[in-house]
Formats: sequence, C-alpha cells, structure tokens
Amino acid sequence: MFLTRIKHIFSQPFFQRAISSPPFATIFVKQISNTTISSTKTRPHTFNINNSNTTLITRYYASESQNTDKPKKKEIRARRALFYVPGSEERKISRSRTTPADCIVYDLEDGVAFNRKGIAREMVFDTLEASVPELSEKAVRINAVGSGLDLDDLNVVLRSSRLQAIVIPKVQTPKDIQFVSRMIDSVATDTTKSAIRLIASIESALGIMNIKEIATSDPRLDALIFAAEDYCADLGLIRTSSRKELAYARHVIVTAASAYDLQAIDLVCLDYNDDTILTEECREGREMGFVGKQAIHPRQVDIIQQTFLPDDKDISRAARIIQGFKHHTDKGIGTFSLDGKMIDLPMLKWAEKIIARAKAGGVTIPTPPPIENDNTSRYINGRTTGYIIVGPKGLLQQDNSVTESDVVRTTDAFRRSPIPEWAMCEDIGSLVSILSVQNTGAFRRSPIPEW
Repeated sequence: MFLTRIKHIFSQPFFQRAISSPPFATIFVKQISNTTISSTKTRPHTFNINNSNTTLITRYYASESQNTDKPKKKEIRARRALFYVPGSEERKISRSRTTPADCIVYDLEDGVAFNRKGIAREMVFDTLEASVPELSEKAVRINAVGSGLDLDDLNVVLRSSRLQAIVIPKVQTPKDIQFVSRMIDSVATDTTKSAIRLIASIESALGIMNIKEIATSDPRLDALIFAAEDYCADLGLIRTSSRKELAYARHVIVTAASAYDLQAIDLVCLDYNDDTILTEECREGREMGFVGKQAIHPRQVDIIQQTFLPDDKDISRAARIIQGFKHHTDKGIGTFSLDGKMIDLPMLKWAEKIIARAKAGGVTIPTPPPIENDNTSRYINGRTTGYIIVGPKGLLQQDNSVTESDVVRTTDAFRRSPIPEWAMCEDIGSLVSILSVQNTGAFRRSPIPEW
C-alpha cells in the first residue's frame, strides 16, 4: 500500500513541476531492480525503493559546492604591466618593441582619432605579424562592442597569427564577451583560435553590478581590468589623490577575479612623471590583491614590473611553507609552526599564489633547506592560542649547578609569554638565552613523545 501511494504521488503533474524547479538543481530518474544506486553528488535527498521496476528519484538542492560556472584554471600569463600603445603612431609602436612590459596592448580605441581608425587597424596588423612572441604578450584593444567599429577591428586583427589576447573595453554584460569569443571562432586562424585570451575592461556602474556574470561568461576570459577614468565619468565622481572614491569598485573586481580564477589589473596612474606616486599606487594595488597595473608611458613599466613581482622574502617564505606542508601532511599534521608563527591551509593558498606569480614573472624559485626531524628536537606539552610551544619538560636538569628554583622560574617564563618568539626554537642555546637562564650547559633536550 505504501509503495503504491508513493508511486502515485511521483506520477502526479504537480510533483513533476515541483521537483523540476528551484530550489532543486537537478533530477535523476533511473530504473532500478532490487539495487541501491549511490551517487557522487553531495548530500542527496533520496527515495530509495528496493523493488522491481520502481523508479528511483534523487533530488539535489542547489548549492555553491555544485556550481559549475567556475572555469578550469589556465596557464598563468604574467601581466604585471599592461602597456598601451596607440595603434596609429609609428614612432610609439617602434619604441614598444624594446619595452619589457609583460603585455603590450596595441590600442584601436581611445588612443586613436576617429579618422585614423582604418589606418591604425592595418598598422597594428603589420606590427603583430612582425613581432617576436617570446618577448611580451601581444594584445589589441578593440573598440567597444556595439560601437560600430568593433566588427572591422576584429575582422582585421583576428587574421594575425601572432595575436595572443584581446582587450574588450566598456564591458557591461556577458554578451560583450561572448560576442568577441564567437568572432574568434569564426575569423581567427587555426593556430591562434585556441590560444587567444580575453581581457575585460570594467568601466561603468553596470559593469560592476554584473561582475559575476561577466567573470563567468566565457572560458577564454583571463583577466579583469579596472578603468578608473571612465568609471568616474559614468558615476560623476571626482578622482582624488587618496583614491578612496574608487575603493569599492576595486575591491569588487579583485574579489570577482579571485573567485573565478582571473587576474585583476589595476587602474592607470596619470602622474606618469612622478615615480613616487606611481610606486605608492603600485604597492597599494598589490596589497589590495591586484596582480598588475595598466601603463600609459614606457617609463612606468619598470616600476610596475618590479613592484608587482613578489619580493625575495615572500618567495622564500612561500617556498618554505609549501615544503613544510608537504613534510607535515605526510605525518598527518594539518598545522605547524614556522618562524614562531602558526601555518595552516589559508597560508598554503597564499604561498601557492606567490610561487605561481613568481614563476610567471620568470623568477627561479629557491629550494628551501631540508626540514629537521621534529621528533628528535622538540618536546610538546600543550598549546597556547593555537601555537604549539616547547614545554618546560623538554628542559632537564643535568647537574647540581641548576637549582629547583631555576627550573620553576623557567617554567613560569614559558607560561607567561602569550605568543612566544622562542616557540619551536631550533637551538637549545638560543632558547635558554632568551629565557635569561645563565647556565646554558645545564640543559639538554629530551626525546619527544607522540602528541
């Protein structure tokens, strides 16, 4: 009777409509015969009826963990400096050939007068064909989709076998990206069709509001640019030296780029003759999460390239964190201490990004020194605010020169320090010295029991 009622309910139109609409993500209907079907999906809600010729209906609630719009990771191309070159000026094009920017963008949009658009297209095409691909990524900024100039731009530049990326300005909806991607499929050469990347320039309030849809619009999309001047014009903002009026939009772009494995390229520094302002903007952008910056003058390129490259200290630390995670994971340990600071999974993600950016910038990653065997050097007896610390039982009295009060005083010193710099000290002499205990020879390490 029960099975009959269930089958009757499943067959009703209202039930079929209900399970085929939100909040359900997918429906799986399979015929089974005395078999329980298991699924790899997370947390299925199932009606499992072990009876011949009955229907197994498994429904899945929509959740972020089942989100399939996040594109697969692509090979990272370094784009620390995105250097714009007017496509109609031969002198500047010629000079760009020796500019060491990671990405050179030949401009057909704002940098070209309306009556020079046709000439600029042909000049850019010839420049691309004569370029050396290994030196810098070669990109073209076309005119905005729907401007009436974009089709002519694409029909010319997509014929080049050396084109590597297209910068799409004034992107407001996913359709802008998808249109250019379809043009690549239709016009680009066979050698470049699969290699051309898309870079979306976000320049308006609508672009910011549609950022998720834009970021997930096409697998060819590689990066998001923030165009501050157009954004200010769209919102009626006054751009100030503090850049506080741009903070929200910049954070939105960085967050969306990070969420969908894209690069975030920061705004242009208009003070191209002031190295101090440029350096300040670069550091600020890097701290916010941008991986590169737009450049409008050759003298900006070196400062941008250097500032957006991870420094030696960060690279070295990142390499040690990755090494440490592998070492401790093999032992079944999820967190560990490095230089007196706790290292956990978020730090590993940071380290992997630093190493990836360094490699993309051509940096050779140093090999960290081998990690000593923890089981022969440290005694663990407790935790303080998440830090594993060396306990007092790891210091043993060796001779009569150390009194019981010395040992007690040492124990108190351990307990008083909230996050001790001497946690996980490699050298017992340094540990004793920090604790201000005189008779350094009076202590030795003891074997470490299991945690």
